[in-house]
Amino acid sequence: MTGETDALTIGTAAQTTTYNFEAPFQVTTTSLPAGRVKTTYTASLTANGGNPPYKWSVVSGSLPTGLHLHRSTGVISGKPYKSDSGVYTFTVKVVDKKVRAMHQPATQNTATKVLSIAIS
Repeated sequence: MTGETDALTIGTAAQTTTYNFEAPFQVTTTSLPAGRVKTTYTASLTANGGNPPYKWSVVSGSLPTGLHLHRSTGVISGKPYKSDSGVYTFTVKVVDKKVRAMHQPATQNTATKVLSIAIS
């Protein structure tokens, strides 16, 4: 979901004040499925908040050899190589589209998350 907000209304029926709170920009994927050597693997990363389209990248660690992160979709796919069994821990980063508010400089939201894929 994107653009999700919560609202808080304070006051009486005659006079009210409403405060809107934007959901924080974050990677919402909590875990990734395990994979098998020489078997096609696909998993999708997800984010919440910000302004799509998002751009994804691996900023530390690495995916198993043969797997790749699609920059614009957040899909990890490929086929792990024969000798690459083990647990691979890496950090993904997602950046949203630059937004320019009236009379304000463009801003981007960034979020990171440490994830792992076990390959057997």
